[in-house]
Amino acid sequence: VVSEGIAALIDLMIDDHGKPTEFGNECADSLNMVIDIGGKTTDFGVLLPGGTALDSSRFGSIDLGMMHLADEVADRVRRELDLDSDFKGSHYSIPKLIRTGEFTWAGKQMDFNPLVSEVRKIIGQSIKEKIESKCRTADINKIIFVGGGAEFFRTFFEESYPGQAVFPSDPQFANARGMLKFIQFFAR
Repeated sequence: VVSEGIAALIDLMIDDHGKPTEFGNECADSLNMVIDIGGKTTDFGVLLPGGTALDSSRFGSIDLGMMHLADEVADRVRRELDLDSDFKGSHYSIPKLIRTGEFTWAGKQMDFNPLVSEVRKIIGQSIKEKIESKCRTADINKIIFVGGGAEFFRTFFEESYPGQAVFPSDPQFANARGMLKFIQFFAR
């Protein structure tokens, strides 16, 4: 068993053939952080040089993720359109609204991109502040963003951590790819 943070780092440090990547060579002797933005929580941890162990004083989980963002977007749409207080949006409409900024109600297409951008910034800032209240980031070489919410917050965190923020391709699958590489190349 390997933690998700270590798996995400393995994904970036080792290619599909078990060879070190350019990123792996660059980061092997430094502290790196993984931030995993999920549905209900955002988990974080600082990986020690070499990436095979966590700094036990610098990891944790905060109760904030994409579901909180979806609830906030739904609440703001409800207020904007003066809908019933129990409106939460359908399972289809709010995720689509978050992805596209568009919302259809009573046959009318509406642009909610400014609302989604505002909520993204508020939730992103809250994630950043909560993590930084538990863990300093100034001495970190790279901050790797993974999980289902990583791509949605990409612009915010690239601006918040210039030169540190790293987003693997398909960040929602980084943990799984890293676990596969761990099994293939390290677990014997």
